[in-house]
Amino acid sequence: MKLAKILLSTLLLFSIATAVLAEGDTTLPEAGTLPGSSSYLFKRLGEKVKWFFTFNQKSKFEYQKRLVETRLSELKSLVENDKTDQIEDAGQRFAYQVGIQTETVKNNDQYKKGVVELYSKYIPLLEKLRDHYPANKTYWLVLQQDIDTLNILAGVLR
Repeated sequence: MKLAKILLSTLLLFSIATAVLAEGDTTLPEAGTLPGSSSYLFKRLGEKVKWFFTFNQKSKFEYQKRLVETRLSELKSLVENDKTDQIEDAGQRFAYQVGIQTETVKNNDQYKKGVVELYSKYIPLLEKLRDHYPANKTYWLVLQQDIDTLNILAGVLR
């Protein structure tokens, strides 16, 4: 019984480590409803209502982080599923959300460093997504613009 627990624990630890390495050390939430679907408007409306009723600074930070990760997850799903008709809008929504997050934490030294670290983790994922497309073409440029936005806003927070 004890050997089985050790074996199971080792297997679980290995699978978690593999999953984290496979994602490039960035774990994103499930994209769920994607841009272009009929229920996406309701998803966004719900997010805005929840943001409005979030008062605590730590809760705002955590929710803002989740929204940025959701926008990145949506962008990732669109690129991986070759849904190019929504990539430009999704890229703009991601950049907007990152801008809002930066504004939320720019006067709070407690969260600045963590946000800069998150931006640093997002860049390699965006580079990987960008490289699905030929250099200097429309979708490549959209994703490069998101990378540039992260670099600029990380500089603002430093």
